[in-house]
Amino acid sequence: MSAPLASRQLRLISSRSATCTRCLQQLRLSSTTAAASTTTAADSTPALLAKIRQDMKEAMRAKDKDRLAVIRSIISETNQLASSPQAIRTDMQVLALLKKRRAASQAAAKEAEGAGRQDLKEKQDKEIAVLDEYTSSVALVGEDELRTAVQAVLKQLQQQPKLNQGMLMKELLKDGGLLAGKPVDKAQLASIAGEELASR
Repeated sequence: MSAPLASRQLRLISSRSATCTRCLQQLRLSSTTAAASTTTAADSTPALLAKIRQDMKEAMRAKDKDRLAVIRSIISETNQLASSPQAIRTDMQVLALLKKRRAASQAAAKEAEGAGRQDLKEKQDKEIAVLDEYTSSVALVGEDELRTAVQAVLKQLQQQPKLNQGMLMKELLKDGGLLAGKPVDKAQLASIAGEELASR
């Protein structure tokens, strides 16, 4: 074999080796990135939603069809919202979704009862029971903590002209606010905010 030919073959082998090395590095990087993304997604799942997903497995093992149907429906709705601006990221968002579903089930149960459809009413009652189980598992912020937060924000905004209930609640619940992301009964918060504003 001539020296020039041998030299070209060596360069070709070296080039292929370098390409393979780069490919392996890219594969390792992709795997690491994918694993990190999966971990981040898992870590960001609200605790209540994680519990609902775990309960689905238990309902499947127990062959509890009624409970499983409700849980699957909840998870399906959260999955549909995942790629939208309304994606579920906090327990409060899960709680709001459950309360909305409960109101719909309650209305459907009342309608079924009025139509003499006891079978449909019982189905809705079972769904309500499952939803109540989850909504009651979220401990809401107590009245004392709500009032303390309202008073603190009122003190911060005391120079604000025309301060009203809506402005006060927005300040409390915004990102970085004293009650941001916390399980709050907004009706109760609004009532306390109104009381504190009236007593100024």
